[in-house]
Amino acid sequence: MNEKITSAITKVSLNQATFLNKSFTPSYINFLFGKNGCGKSTVAKVLKDKTDMVWDTGHSSNDYLMLVYNEDFINKNIASYSGMPGVFTISEQNAQIQKDIEDATAELGIAQTTLKNASESLSKQEILLNKQQDTFQTICWEKTKDFRKSVDVALAGKKTKDGLTKALLSETNPTEFNSDSLIAMCEAAFSNDATIYPELYKADISSIPTSSILSKPIISSSSSEFASFMKSINATDWVRQGHEQFHSEDKCPYCQQKLPSNFEEEIVRCFDKEYEADLSILRSFKANYGAAINDIWKSFSNNLSNAYPKIKNELDSYAKLLDTFRAKVEINSQRFNDKIAHPNTVVELEDLTPLIIELNDTIDSMNSKIKENNDIVSDRAKKQPQCKAAVISYLAFILSDELAKFRDSRSNLQKEIDTLTKEKTAAHNKVTDLRKTISSLRKKVVNTSAAVEGINTLLADTGFQGFYLREKENTPNVYEVIRTNTGLVAENLSEGERNFIAFLYFHQLVLGSPEADAVVNDKIVVIDDPVSSMDSSTLFVVGALVRDMIAICNPDYTTKEHSKDHIKQIFILTHNAFFHQEVTYNQAQHYRFVSFFEIVKYDNNSDVILCTQKNRETPSLMENRNPIQNSYAALWDTYKEVSYPNTLVNVIRQILDYYFLQLCGYSGMDIKDIILKQHRDDFIKKLPDGTEDCSDLHLAASLLQYLCTSNDRISDGLNFIHASVDTDSCRRIFENIFRHIGQGQHFDMMMNR
Repeated sequence: MNEKITSAITKVSLNQATFLNKSFTPSYINFLFGKNGCGKSTVAKVLKDKTDMVWDTGHSSNDYLMLVYNEDFINKNIASYSGMPGVFTISEQNAQIQKDIEDATAELGIAQTTLKNASESLSKQEILLNKQQDTFQTICWEKTKDFRKSVDVALAGKKTKDGLTKALLSETNPTEFNSDSLIAMCEAAFSNDATIYPELYKADISSIPTSSILSKPIISSSSSEFASFMKSINATDWVRQGHEQFHSEDKCPYCQQKLPSNFEEEIVRCFDKEYEADLSILRSFKANYGAAINDIWKSFSNNLSNAYPKIKNELDSYAKLLDTFRAKVEINSQRFNDKIAHPNTVVELEDLTPLIIELNDTIDSMNSKIKENNDIVSDRAKKQPQCKAAVISYLAFILSDELAKFRDSRSNLQKEIDTLTKEKTAAHNKVTDLRKTISSLRKKVVNTSAAVEGINTLLADTGFQGFYLREKENTPNVYEVIRTNTGLVAENLSEGERNFIAFLYFHQLVLGSPEADAVVNDKIVVIDDPVSSMDSSTLFVVGALVRDMIAICNPDYTTKEHSKDHIKQIFILTHNAFFHQEVTYNQAQHYRFVSFFEIVKYDNNSDVILCTQKNRETPSLMENRNPIQNSYAALWDTYKEVSYPNTLVNVIRQILDYYFLQLCGYSGMDIKDIILKQHRDDFIKKLPDGTEDCSDLHLAASLLQYLCTSNDRISDGLNFIHASVDTDSCRRIFENIFRHIGQGQHFDMMMNR
């Protein structure tokens, strides 16, 4: 299987703008084609930033100078016309110095190879050590999981696999403990609410008063005629209650009859002194009983506030008992009220003594645990360090076999890693020293006048005789664009002229280096849409210069076209099909080190797709596929594959625009007249009920209206979103438009029918 060869950058990850978790694997020479707005500039920006990418083993971004030609490059170097930084080359260097540079460069290559090999070997051993360590950590973590949950508070700083295993490997005295005892000690010493809690209050049963008055019927002994009458109808309590509430009125509260003048005297005679005395005793007993029970209730209730958290289960049981206690107290209160309302009845209170005893016993049990907690908390400063040390010591005891095995394996691997680290450091130092040597040599051969002459020569050769570059007076390494006819600094340049001059300058940067004292690294070149607003002649020149840079990057030394090799990787991004064909000529055959990519965008999601296909002569092998046949054919390919309604409508519009308007010479109104007037009935369906279905006609009108109102051409159409378009109907109407205009044969040809 033929596989592509990677260069400096082995992978580019894209997760910006319209790219979501996308990536591509570049080779040495990379052509990326895509329409405007599909994401080309985003790809160029990611490359310029030198982030989100994987570098060849033994190399990093510091090893390469990234040169990016894009809109940002143009604006920074041309827009102000204040000049460009000097371009330093090695075109006139001393022969001996050049030989020294070549010798040092060759030695640098050997040192870099040594560094790469040492880095790869070291990386493998480090990966192996990391895998062994991960396995060891997982074993330790899983084997101690249950116990660690119970002593989590004593493992501060050791709650990760790494932190735990480091502590275990540092333990020198593994010791066996009783796990339950160790857990209990840790819980007390490291309680989240570590504090001394007050003990709970108990109730004094003897404080509850008693009396026989509740079991005694309170009855009046009066023998008056009215009293006898009340007793006979058992209305004594009823009359007393009415009198107590309405004694100030001169009418009966029940029948509203006027009372006799001596009624008060008769009432008083109905209730003797013993009756009143018993009622007084009853009321007093109720008050005393209520006060005692209320004190007990407050004590019991206060126990629920700020209680020791570890006795939650006991508190739950206690609260249930307290609810029962409260219910019985309420029953007794009601029975007191009943007795007062009906003194002649006998009532019996709920016995609270057994319940109070049970509550007191529960309190004793909880107080015992509170005291245990308080004893430990009072000595917490001493207990916590003991718990921490004991936990690690016990865990090391449990894992003694695993620890011994890992220590032996790690020791052997570490010896190999130490040796490789020394080799890598030595190679790295040598690479650094050689780069400094090369930089020092290059400073001696920099010649700015040669660079200026080179740019001016290119300007003249490309027909730009009205411009030349001149070094700004008293400002070394800064150049001005001068118009030949006036001798003045150029104030106005067309966009195409600006872009062309900027590219010539960029070309000089690629051939030389931007600063005299810069360390000359190998270069990675990124060219983003270089022929924007240029005419055909300048496009041809730019294409030739790009092909020259491609030749420098070509790694196939058996067919090397160029003596230089400082361009280690090149990326060329464009939306211009003609320029793409210019620079990719004869490149598709170099499958292993040349890659073609298509940048696509559907529903605001972009992707970079590698363009390959099975080799037509040897199907077991792959070959490059140039995504550009021509713009029009590419539109039909897109039409065949697209499934998104909005994209389909846009492609249809562009095909109709290009074929009928640009090639056939129709106007938008011509097509509209043919379809919507002459063939109107062909787009209307007659329904069984006699009505007309005009949905096809409306869809055709929509497509043609979209066409008639657009002045764009193939490359730059706007995306009008047709969210509800049925793609099958859209394709059917599109085909019918061709056939009704007499172009069905062309439609069949483009659809390969």
